[in-house]
Amino acid sequence: MALATLASTVCGSAFAAEPYQFVNSWGSYGTADGQFVGPGWVASGPGAGIYVADTDGRVQVFDRTGSFIRKWNVDGVRDLAANQPAGHVYVYDGTGQVAVFDAEGRFERHVALTLDDGTPVSGPIAADSVDSFAVVFTFPYEPGGRLQAYNSGGANWQGSPLQHWHAPYDGYLIDLAVDPTVAEVQAFDVAWNTHVDAFFQWTDFLREVPASGSGPIAMDASKHLFRINPAAHAVQLFDADGTPMGMFGADRLTKPSGITVDTVGNVYVSDEGTHRVVKFAPGTVVKPLSVDFGSQPVDTASAPRSVELSNLGATPLTLAAVSLAGGQPASFSTGNDTCSGATLASAQKCTVDVSFGPQRTGAKTTTLVFTDDGGATTQLVPLSGTGTSPVQLSPTSLAFGSRPDHSTSGAKTVTLTNVGGADLTISGTAVTGTDATSFLAGADTCTGKVLTTGQTCTVRVRFRPLGAGEKTAGLRISDSATDSPQTVALTGTGTPSPWVERSVQGLKFGAVRVGVTTPAKSVTLTNVGSAPMTISAIAKEGTNPDDFVGLTETCTALGSLGPGQSCSASVAFHPTATGTRAATLTMTDTAPRNPHHVALSGTGT
Repeated sequence: MALATLASTVCGSAFAAEPYQFVNSWGSYGTADGQFVGPGWVASGPGAGIYVADTDGRVQVFDRTGSFIRKWNVDGVRDLAANQPAGHVYVYDGTGQVAVFDAEGRFERHVALTLDDGTPVSGPIAADSVDSFAVVFTFPYEPGGRLQAYNSGGANWQGSPLQHWHAPYDGYLIDLAVDPTVAEVQAFDVAWNTHVDAFFQWTDFLREVPASGSGPIAMDASKHLFRINPAAHAVQLFDADGTPMGMFGADRLTKPSGITVDTVGNVYVSDEGTHRVVKFAPGTVVKPLSVDFGSQPVDTASAPRSVELSNLGATPLTLAAVSLAGGQPASFSTGNDTCSGATLASAQKCTVDVSFGPQRTGAKTTTLVFTDDGGATTQLVPLSGTGTSPVQLSPTSLAFGSRPDHSTSGAKTVTLTNVGGADLTISGTAVTGTDATSFLAGADTCTGKVLTTGQTCTVRVRFRPLGAGEKTAGLRISDSATDSPQTVALTGTGTPSPWVERSVQGLKFGAVRVGVTTPAKSVTLTNVGSAPMTISAIAKEGTNPDDFVGLTETCTALGSLGPGQSCSASVAFHPTATGTRAATLTMTDTAPRNPHHVALSGTGT
């Protein structure tokens, strides 16, 4: 299959379009910003930047139109790679060491290219879409070559010999290209001087592309292979099956030396002969280049966003059906499509509306793919968005600060709102986690409720630290959302403080004949807090204190009651009259809520 033959106009002169059309070029000989001494390596990378490494040790960054953004210097450069659309920039110095930079050109670290056993390796590098780069090299007893991958932190995380039927004993490595849209170096091409090998998922050899005298290579999201043909001063294009699709750039390039493809299919070629970078594009353009829907509740469709495709060629272009491919296409949809099946005259436009309706939470991506009636890809528009919960919690965390051990705070309210498009059923709430017993949930208006869109319910939470130190837990809300349960983080700090716990709240002696003395009953007082306390006095008070006799206690003699220590007090009942007799055993102490009381009761008969 061949790409649609289009036409374009440059400087007022029309010419028959090649598979990829000249867009613009920038640069001249020199050392000023935007000039080049010998632009040998080029990579599309973070922030839609185009990174160009020069033989004089500069790395210059341009936007996709060629406008200069920034530069930095490197110590030696033999190759350049970058994660795109976001990530790192890698500069290989040819001695087995890769310098890692962030998108702004700030140096992060050096990565030594070695195998697990420490053996140094050397060869071309390329990067995937996320956080890894790979090096391909020849190695004794591995005639098919070997590929080793590293993450930006320097970890050697994968390596494997490139086993296939062709043994390139008479070849040597030229370049490595990786699919710029996938993670973990899943799909890549290896250029030898005699051919190009295509692989998928490390050792799964797919095909050999005959390419004698092979130059540097690049790969796009559709697995198209771009190979610099030094003899023709041009770029040769192959489809994903290795079928030649034509050449382009012969009238623009004199000594092409490096090539890269950005995430929307534009091709950039560094040209040592003219000290320029030359940009080519397919025969169509789209606006915008990508669509980011931001955050969207699960199972709720966003407002549509329009993507416009324009035919820049001089001849009509007939489009096939617009489709979604890769990533999570089920979370996106198209509508109001005037492109599928349309024939666009020169300068004519069509549009497709795209919407984002995530089925689950998390980052979602796919690609809006425009193809011509021959099945060739003409444009790729990355779509992205983040699925969020249909349950909105306010606040998402509760911080109670510090309070004395065992004391209870005032209540704080958590409000739950159904922000999704479907009814939400709340099945229950609970406090869970390491210190769940230090937090108390109540006044729950959520459990059992069915909330329509926009409706709310509330739960109130109090903090009662059991012990000193930081306390953490979570208010868990179980519901019918796909990301159930929801959790509100709970934090607080218990400060050292005593706390009195009584073994009984009252001593009940029942009915006793007047003048008779019962056996004594006792109450145990325990300091369950985290700081010492004293009990300075224990006395009888109330209506009939004289009817409760023989008070003895071990508390005041101790002086101090440390955490976990106990003391006791006992008293007997000796009714002096018939009827209900009552009093109070009062403890004066240094614990919160002082004084503390134990009720005394009995009946004289």
